[in-house]
Amino acid sequence: MYYLLKTPHKISFIYEDEVHRLESVMEGNECTVCFDGKWFHSRDDFFKEGSIDNTKLTAVYNELYGFEVEGA
Repeated sequence: MYYLLKTPHKISFIYEDEVHRLESVMEGNECTVCFDGKWFHSRDDFFKEGSIDNTKLTAVYNELYGFEVEGA
């Protein structure tokens, strides 16, 4: 996912039986990331701060499944 977010992509995955979506969009020379309606300045910011119900995604990465790349 980190590699894909370097360029514009739409990705979905499932966590606790709910589908979550993120999208990376070019702004200047870097991609910004929108995850469940919240914007992050960069993919690094997303991976540092991205969360679901105050649970950081990096803490539950092994519980995420059903990844799909929906296209750019």
